[in-house]
Amino acid sequence: EIVAPIVAAMDRWGEPYRLVVTMDHYTPLARRTHEDWPVPLFIYDSRGSDHPCGTGYTETNIKDIVEKRGGFSESGAEFFRRFINRDSTGTHA
Repeated sequence: EIVAPIVAAMDRWGEPYRLVVTMDHYTPLARRTHEDWPVPLFIYDSRGSDHPCGTGYTETNIKDIVEKRGGFSESGAEFFRRFINRDSTGTHA
């Protein structure tokens, strides 16, 4: 209801683009309060990707990913700096 119309409008422009959908803090429904967890991200590149993740956008998935990596230390500012400077292959432009 929210993301699809944005993607459709951007597709009509005919220019390559990247889109990130996220939230400002992690708030599990069961706890109904903010938690100190990384937030889930939906990342889309209209040019495609050589390294698709294929991971669903859920609270459980982000928790599992963080536990497998042993934590997550990248700040939002670091993420966006890296995101803006990447090409469609995931390498720095």
